[in-house]
Amino acid sequence: EQASREVFFGPMMKAGGTGGVIVINRDGDIALTFNTPGMYRGSRVKGSKAQVSLFK
Repeated sequence: EQASREVFFGPMMKAGGTGGVIVINRDGDIALTFNTPGMYRGSRVKGSKAQVSLFK
């Protein structure tokens, strides 16, 4: 999560960008970093139903 914040809030914010990023590390930990009121996202794990979320 810290790495995603450093990259996202550093260069992207300096460029005036908005949006977000989803980061997954080698252990499967997920971090969502965004600077908007919400972020659309979805995921699917083999053998399970797809999941969709629309905000925080």
